[in-house]
Amino acid sequence: IDGRNRACIWAHPHAKGAVVFTVPGQEAPPEGRKLVAVLGAGLTDDAVNQTQGGASVRTTIKLGTGSLGQLVVPNKVGWLEKDVAIAPNEPLRLEITAARDGRRHHCIDLQIVERPAS
Repeated sequence: IDGRNRACIWAHPHAKGAVVFTVPGQEAPPEGRKLVAVLGAGLTDDAVNQTQGGASVRTTIKLGTGSLGQLVVPNKVGWLEKDVAIAPNEPLRLEITAARDGRRHHCIDLQIVERPAS
């Protein structure tokens, strides 16, 4: 991705439904800290360069029944990231979709980190 090897989980979407990953809830951080989900994603260079007009791949980040946001990977070479604050002790869901699934060689990386609460 973007000319480099990248450690990630391959998640090739399909047009008839979502690829779903569920991450168990995380323990509450110490006082003065918060939990942040750092989601990264991209398409392989070949998938982008050989598929003019390729569909964007959308990862929706959900906690409980609500959406915390989305990371949309367009048909462009590169790696994108999105940070979202998450509540402790609640499972996190990633739902990956694309309107068209041809050559959507897509991968994701998720890290849960602690950051200052302010």
